[in-house]
Order: sequence, then structure tokens, then C-alpha cells
Amino acid sequence: MTGPLLLLVDDAPEIGFIVQRLCKRAGQEVVHCVDAESAWQRLTTDPVAPDLVILDLNLPGLSGAGLCRRLRDDPTTAPLRVALFSHWERLADIVQGLEGGADTVLSKDLMCNADDWRRRVVEILDDLNGRNYPYSLSWQEAAAASSSAFDQAALLEKALGHATLRRLGPDVACVLIQRVIRRIGLASMLTSTNGPAGTLRAENVARGLGPSDVSKFVLALAEQMQIILGTAASEVYRTALARCAPSLWRRPADG
Repeated sequence: MTGPLLLLVDDAPEIGFIVQRLCKRAGQEVVHCVDAESAWQRLTTDPVAPDLVILDLNLPGLSGAGLCRRLRDDPTTAPLRVALFSHWERLADIVQGLEGGADTVLSKDLMCNADDWRRRVVEILDDLNGRNYPYSLSWQEAAAASSSAFDQAALLEKALGHATLRRLGPDVACVLIQRVIRRIGLASMLTSTNGPAGTLRAENVARGLGPSDVSKFVLALAEQMQIILGTAASEVYRTALARCAPSLWRRPADG
């Protein structure tokens, strides 16, 4: 085996056939399991761990979300990378999968185009391995030091009010923001952002952020947008935010 190994968990044989064909063309190998129990057996007994688990939620027996939680609760399987395999129109499924511990979303719509499928899988693998995200959270101190309070407020408003985030809907956006809060080490904020309606209000988020935290929050939010949505959508988002804080988006190589 030379390419990435993917484990598909989906109860539809025709989906398994299509995914295997797509991945073979992309130089990837696929193992297909039709339910959560057979996937769990494979993951806990085979010494070769997959590079990515592609997980449908609507499985017979234990649900995909239940399998994901089981994976996260077991120290041997917790590090596995999991992509929720769903349609973006099924927002309730997206929320359930992300809350269950899925790292990202792989849209089933991409099965219609081999090039889009290959590009997105490669992108997911790069993102989850830290190779594809170009901005470091460690930059936030310098960026914050060079920004006025007004600039920070404008940046936060832009980040939370941007159409790319709003299109996800308040429930998905709430999950993303909670992930960001954990990512930057401000878990105490979770109690004040546990409802989707309040989460997108900049003033509510700002209450838990110090001046030096805003840049870190925005960087982490852009990072999560890339991981969940992909490069194309996150580039639009970063471009809009760069108008508020250009120094935040300068890469180390740019000086």
C-alpha cells in the first residue's frame, strides 16, 4: 500500500462501490464497513490504522455519532481522524456528527465529481495533519499589540457576522465557536456561549475575551472554517478579515 488508507463506514453498498472507485483513481485505498460494530472491530484489531475514517451517521444498530463518541472515549482510537460523511443540507446531522467528535465534514455531493472528491480528501488529510493551515495562533500577541481596541472590535464583528459563517446556520456556527474556545484554552467561556442565538453576537463573545485574545480567537475560527468547509470557502473568509487586521494574516515568510 502506497497511498492513504481510508475506512468508509456506510451501510449502502452502492456508496461503498462509488467511494472505492473514486479513491482508487486518486491513489487511495478504501476499506468499507457497513455498520458501526464491524468498523469498531476492524479499528481495534487491525494493527494498521486508517489515515481517515469516513463516517455516515445513519447506520443500523449503533449510529455513526455513537461510534464516533466510542472512538473518542477510547485512548487507542481517540487520535483517529474522522470525517462526517453527509450532505450539507442535513444540518441537524452535521451538528450531531461534529458534537460527537468528528473532525471535519466530507460532503456526499462530491461523489459526483472525481476531481472535487480527490481535492477535498487530500485537503482534509493535509488540514488534519497540520500541513495545510498557513497561519499560526502564536502570532496573535504581536498582532494584538499593533491593533487598537476599535480594530479588535471591528475584527470580531466581521468574523462573527460574515456571510460564510452565517450560511452554516446558528447551530453549526455554535459548534464551531465552541471548538474555537476550546482550541484557544478559554473553556470558561463555554457556559456563556451554549446557545446558538447568543453565540453569533459579538458582544456576547467579547465578554469572555481579553484584548490579546481577540486575534487568537479569529485565527482559530478561520482555521476551523478551513477544516470544516475547505480552502475555497475559508479563503473568502480570510480575505474579508484581512481588511480589518492585515498584520494577522501575514505569514512568517512575509517578514
